[in-house]
Amino acid sequence: SAPVYKLDVDGDINFTGTLYQNGVEFSSGGGSTTVEWTQQKLTTSDIEDNDFLGYSVSISGDYAIVGAILEDPSGINAAGSAYIFTRNGTTGVWSQQQKLVASDPGNYDQFGNSVSIAGDYAVVGARLEDPFNTTDAGSAYIFVRIGTTWFQQAKLVASDRGDTDLFGWSVAISGDYVIVGAALEDPNGISDAGSAYIFKRDGSTWSQQAKLVASDRGDGDQFGHSVSISGDYVIVGAALEDPNGISDAGSAYIFKRDGSTWSQQAKLVASDPEIIDLFGYSVSISGDYAIVGARLENPGGTSNAGSAYIFKRDGTTWSQQAKLTASDGETSDLFGHSVSISGDYAIVGAILNGISDTGSAYIFKRNGTTWSQQVKLTAGDPGNGNQFGHSVSISGDYAIVGAMLEDPSGISNAGSGYIFVRDTELDTWSELQKIVAGDGADSDQFGYSVAISGGYAIVGAPYKDHIPVDSGSVYIFNSSTATISASTVWSLNATNAYYNNGNVGIGTSNPTAPLHINNSTSASSSASPLAYFENIAGDA
Repeated sequence: SAPVYKLDVDGDINFTGTLYQNGVEFSSGGGSTTVEWTQQKLTTSDIEDNDFLGYSVSISGDYAIVGAILEDPSGINAAGSAYIFTRNGTTGVWSQQQKLVASDPGNYDQFGNSVSIAGDYAVVGARLEDPFNTTDAGSAYIFVRIGTTWFQQAKLVASDRGDTDLFGWSVAISGDYVIVGAALEDPNGISDAGSAYIFKRDGSTWSQQAKLVASDRGDGDQFGHSVSISGDYVIVGAALEDPNGISDAGSAYIFKRDGSTWSQQAKLVASDPEIIDLFGYSVSISGDYAIVGARLENPGGTSNAGSAYIFKRDGTTWSQQAKLTASDGETSDLFGHSVSISGDYAIVGAILNGISDTGSAYIFKRNGTTWSQQVKLTAGDPGNGNQFGHSVSISGDYAIVGAMLEDPSGISNAGSGYIFVRDTELDTWSELQKIVAGDGADSDQFGYSVAISGGYAIVGAPYKDHIPVDSGSVYIFNSSTATISASTVWSLNATNAYYNNGNVGIGTSNPTAPLHINNSTSASSSASPLAYFENIAGDA
């Protein structure tokens, strides 16, 4: 019979479909693939005490942006900064590409309190900036990448800015559109009702396209506390809104773009609102689905256990499709503190669930019109007060959960992150790896913020002491290292695999790397791939 080999891969090697070359065929066996996540810590070139690097993070492809809200650029107290990191496609190493600062930094602007990145554009919120002699009206800044350099392309301010609006409290970017939340703005003189603003790019110019306000705004609603954008739709949370007069039950609002006009398409409220539910504390939107967290909701009368709600769009109508609750919800779990949705899966954090507030996160899956809890995620090493679930993110078959007060190796409140992977054959989730800072120290709060995109995860540690006190750090993890176990071997059903001077060639008899695949086999490998065949049966 044809020989069979085990293939251990460490590097960017991509097999597409069934491969043939001079009779060579590769096919995947059964079983599961184990993915190892490797860590890289990101710190800045100018770290100082109390920078709070990692307060906000966002990742898109090979670029990440990290906010440091109390950094002192040019000695300006707490003006704030943000840092761009980029991944080297050959080595996989992340490095700081540029420090971003506002063109007009001022004391205590908190530039970097919110960040978002998509493609070649990034947006940074500065919620306490003072545009045009206002106090704490807030601003946001657009940066664009040209080559290896990021330039400030625009400063965004509200057309009707006022003192203490906190424009920039939340930001999100998608394509040519940016949404900025101003949670304490006073639309029509209504105190702290809140607003959100849409900006559109035309060439190199960004212009305010719309101001979004709730159709039924009221005092203290804090519309704009949370925002998310997906294509032509945005969702805005108003966690302190009073639907039907129910104090602080909370609401969320969907807006739809038609040409250059944004209109409120729906107001989302829970089917069972109660006082101080804080529905809208967290929001996420993906395609025709939105999820809204209500971390102080009382499901089944369980005080502050928390809930989350799924809404589905059908034409122009958004309807509640499901109410998500933990199967083991308890008093003050705060389920719904964090939410994320991707395709048919949603993840919800419950930071105080479990014995002594260890925290949990829950994965829900959609089947038709039904959402069911698929799994409860907990740390493999739970500890008192860890707040596992403080931050969550889901992308494809991977989820990441932050536990900012976890004590790795006994280090108090250093924090950790946990990667979970879905077995696509069994449709089950399991903890893949616990990720911790290689240099964790007391009170770093690693896991305060997390994001995941494809094979990359980013974790913020805003209180990390990297020489100075509380300067903060960010850590990148990637899954470019994979092990295909013996149960999932790639089978070689022919004889033209070659061994020469310690290298293995497929489709070539003169391999020049540990694993050399001839491109004509419809497979590609990174420069200098690190891989090898381990003979299981037969000879190479």
